[in-house]
Amino acid sequence: LVKDVKERFGYEAGLSLEQVAPLATFKPDDPEEFMVNP
Repeated sequence: LVKDVKERFGYEAGLSLEQVAPLATFKPDDPEEFMVNP
């Protein structure tokens, strides 16, 4: 899971307190390919 999040969202937990976690927000126009094509 850590590898997938880093590859898809460019996020690593614990590197920045200001950076919002990738699955903590939602926008209606977010791509959904990672949910339907694992």
